[in-house]
Order: sequence, then C-alpha cells, then structure tokens
Amino acid sequence: MLTVEVLNCFDEKALREIILVRGKAFPNGWTYDDEKEYYGSMLEKDKNINILLQDNGKTAGYLLAIPHNEAFCEIGEDDPEMKEDSGRYYVETLVILPEFQKGSGFSRMLYKMRDEAEKRFGVNKFSMHARVSNGLSKVIQKVFNKEYLFTQIRRVERWRYYNHEEPADYIEAIYYNPATNKQNSQHKEIMGIYTSLEEAKVEVWKRWNNVSLSKKVLDYLGEIPEALKKEPRAVLFRHIMTSNIENMHFQGLANKTNLKPLGWEYLEDKFCTRNADKVALGKMPFLDRRNGKEHMIFHYRKIIDLMTAEKKMLNEIKTIFGENLVDFHHRLLKSGLPTIDIYDASSWYKTHGKKAKEYYKYFLSLFICHGVLFENFVTSKEEEIFLNTVVMPAYEQVIKHFGVKPLVVQLLPSDKAADKYWRCYPVHLEEEVNKCLQRINRLK
Repeated sequence: MLTVEVLNCFDEKALREIILVRGKAFPNGWTYDDEKEYYGSMLEKDKNINILLQDNGKTAGYLLAIPHNEAFCEIGEDDPEMKEDSGRYYVETLVILPEFQKGSGFSRMLYKMRDEAEKRFGVNKFSMHARVSNGLSKVIQKVFNKEYLFTQIRRVERWRYYNHEEPADYIEAIYYNPATNKQNSQHKEIMGIYTSLEEAKVEVWKRWNNVSLSKKVLDYLGEIPEALKKEPRAVLFRHIMTSNIENMHFQGLANKTNLKPLGWEYLEDKFCTRNADKVALGKMPFLDRRNGKEHMIFHYRKIIDLMTAEKKMLNEIKTIFGENLVDFHHRLLKSGLPTIDIYDASSWYKTHGKKAKEYYKYFLSLFICHGVLFENFVTSKEEEIFLNTVVMPAYEQVIKHFGVKPLVVQLLPSDKAADKYWRCYPVHLEEEVNKCLQRINRLK
C-alpha cells in the first residue's frame, strides 16, 4: 500500500534511500558525485519540503520542493525566461521507481507537497521543470488540471540538468483550496490572470520579437487586426471610448509601459440598460462631493433617451441634441485624451463568432505577443457568470494552445474596481455637455 511521509529533519536512512531511488529512476550518467552531500543539506533546511513515497516500508519515490527564488538563483541562467517570485515553491526533484510510475505515486506526493506548502508557508503557487520523455510533464498537467490554474507551460529544449539530452516543460500553476469560500477562491483565480505592469512592458517585446510565437498566433487567428500589426499596443476594451476618469487612468498606465494606448471598441454592440457601463455613456455621471471617506455623491446629465435606445446598436443611437452618440464621445476623447487611438473591432468580432463565448479566446490570443490588455475582472454578482462561463474557459484554452498566458495588466485596484467613480467625467467636461443640452432649448 502506497503512503507518503514528510521528513522534517535530517535522516541518514532516508538519505540513503533517496540516493538509491534517484539512481534507479534516472538514466546512467545523470547522477553526480556530490549527491549525498547535496540531498543531506536539503533535508536539513527548514524551508524545504521533503516527501518520501513508501510501499509497505520500502521507499518508492521522493519529492523535494524548495523556495522558487532559491531555484532561480541556481538555475536562472539556464532558463532566461524564468522569473523571481517569492510567493512560489519550486519542485526541484520528483522521482519514482519505474515499477510504481503507472500508479498514484506522483499524485500522492504532489498533493502532500501542496498541503505542506499551504499549511507551513501559506503558499499556493508552484513551478517546476518536468521531464517530457518519461511522461512526467503530462502527469503533472493531468494531476493539477482540476484544482490548479496553469499560468505558464513552455518547452525548454536540451535541458542542462538532463545532461543536455532531453527537453523539459517549465510549468507554473496556482492552487485554489476548495475549502475556502467561493469569493476568495475566485479572487485568487483572477489575480493569477494578471501580469505586473513592469513585467508586461518587458515581456511583450520579447514575445513580439519571437518569430515562431508570432507565427503561431497568426496561424491561430488567420489575420492580425490592422491596429496591432506595426507594434505592440497598450489596449483597453470599452464599447465606446470616451474621456472619463477610467480612460484617463488607463492613459497614465499606458505611458508607463512606453506603449501607445489603443481603445478597442465594439460600436455595433447593442445598448442595454442593464449594463452600467453603457448606461453611463447616455446618463453621464459627475462627482459632486465625497460624504466621508467612502461615500460619493453624484449628479447626472442625461444625453439620450434610455428607453428608446434599448437594443439599438451603439453607433445608431442619437443624442437628445441630435448628435450621434459615438461621435459625441469621440469628440470628448479627442479633446481630453488625444493620444489614445481608437479601433472599431465590430467586423473583427463578427468574423470570430459574434458571441463572447465564441470570440473571447481569439481576443485574448491578441495579447500573447501583439499587445498588453488592461482590464479588471470583478467578481460581482453581475459579472460572475461572465467570468466563469466566458473568461476563464477562454483563458485556459489560450494557455493550453500557446504555452504562455496572455499579457493582462490589472487596470484598477481590486478593492476599488467596482466604484462608480471610474465612470465619472471630469468636471470641466460638464460645461461642454451643458452647451449641447442648451441646443434643445434653442430648437424648441
């Protein structure tokens, strides 16, 4: 019967068995002279996780996990794409005797390692270089598939630590404890999607210059949208780009990446009064004052008949003063945020499925190497269904196909993302809105 044992201190007998298992699990010539000293020191470090797989008292396998940054210091030069991460553990060794490789040994050790990392160190992120030829990489992906989100899977050819003879798959994953509450689990899931701004600004150019990756994206999409062909862009997807507080914030972040900002629009989408972002385009909010630290008081300027606009395409809606709604907001954008370019992706959406469930995987694929998407995936009741049925399935499909995650930078702080403040317009624009509304009185 297979069991697992956690080693919390140095054990001479266990050390001998670890060396023995390694020798039988790896090809001849893959061992090294100072193995005994190395693994002896690994057993003595409190921050390491050492796990033995046993079959009726006989050692059948061994797992060693160490802090990711310690692994980075040791092997980072051999894998230049590996990044530092103080909140992650790296599976440095995972071996099992050949006669036990088809059973549950790997999964038993991995689950125990996961539990130990969370219990002792509060860590739920893991990484490793997994051997390909013996099927270990596939086993890891299968074991982790249900409870983990893979944030990176990529091939490293002729891995140094396999004597430069075989490839390894570098894998990064995040575990979500099903015992935690649903909201907290979703929050962790969402945070795993994001890439830091500093990392994204460097990574996007590496990927842009990666010819094979660019070709893979082109083959997948069929064609790259014109706005993304010349250089990678900082992208914000909003149905109509306008000069509100959120877009001002986006421009500031885009400037930090040194990428030109691009507003990705869907002007042929339909207006819906249940969508707060769309309503704010027709019933424009302005901040009056803050009543205390948190409570904000707004007033509004209504520029369209909301009921009449229902189910109309956005580019067909007229304001109550006769101007096209899209033209009006673009005019505000040009005057307030002139450096943001705009691209109407309506025809692109139509050729990639029309519905979000169909096109979202293609949309996220644009940010493998052609740009950085700025977005917030808020776990509100309204967005929960969209998150679970559209965003996450598409995200996982993209990672599986390309081996890297799309570059998505968090647009707004998690605890502030749902604030109405971001939909507000700066006070100086109210004068322009009032001028337009005065036309109605002149026409009467």
